[in-house]
Amino acid sequence: MVLEYYFEVTTHVKPADVVELLSNPTMLLPLWSIYEELMEIKGLDEFTAKLNIAGSSFLVKFKLTKITRERSSTITLIGTGAISMRIVLRVEPKDTGSLIRCRINIRAGFFRERSISSFMKSFVDDFRNKLIFQLPMLIDALGVGRGGLDKAVEVKEEGVPSRIIPHLESKTGKVEESRYKEEEKIPDLTFSEDPDLLRDDVFLSSVILRSTLTKFRQVDVKGDEVLKVLKEMIPPNAAQSGSTFYISINCTSLRVKMYVEGLKIKGLRIEFSNGHILSGAEALKYLRSLRSLGCRAYLFVVSA
Repeated sequence: MVLEYYFEVTTHVKPADVVELLSNPTMLLPLWSIYEELMEIKGLDEFTAKLNIAGSSFLVKFKLTKITRERSSTITLIGTGAISMRIVLRVEPKDTGSLIRCRINIRAGFFRERSISSFMKSFVDDFRNKLIFQLPMLIDALGVGRGGLDKAVEVKEEGVPSRIIPHLESKTGKVEESRYKEEEKIPDLTFSEDPDLLRDDVFLSSVILRSTLTKFRQVDVKGDEVLKVLKEMIPPNAAQSGSTFYISINCTSLRVKMYVEGLKIKGLRIEFSNGHILSGAEALKYLRSLRSLGCRAYLFVVSA
């Protein structure tokens, strides 16, 4: 007995950007609900991951291959261990975006396959939904491609008593809205001494996958002064609720990324267009040196 699954999804993201992300295990694996952690990475084409399937942990050794042809690219993962997996992702152009075909085969022995079949079906459905709704956001926030964040409606700061906060499009294609009242001033955003939580790519992708876009606006980055603008984007009850936020500030030559718990910025990362990356105290020092850089800031709420 072999558990077999197949689905197709379409996205407005370009095929090259889809392939770039899905062929990187540190980006692909956090899209799986069964993923726990990477145990060993010999390279982007060979790694060992711990998976949680139906309450039990399994170590699975993966080999990844990528074949690119003129009209399509195929990413194949072969996993061996107590549970064996074969996942084939075929990406090809469709209209102005991509068509992703996914085939998943799982071998775990007759009795185990029967006991985990419903659990694996939920995993496949969740993976499919993440390719539809979270892949564009992940690609944009990581700087792989342009993504779909520009579909949101920019919030105008005009001192109105309440604001409409646009979220990502729902499955029906309609924009979901929520409101909050500006009841009181909130404390200032502050940096931790060494805000290095975004140094790890796996942690960063995990944060993004748990994030929901609430709003964006144009900002002028002038060192620490940008925090005054970002504070205006955050709901006034953030300090009391201890909410967690992810902020991506996209500029022409660089991207500034922040991880905020309560109103303390515990992760700061700056990615330059030439591929150079600064994190923690080093990134904070550079940020404070910036003068008048026009950018666009995106605010996300991060779920637990």
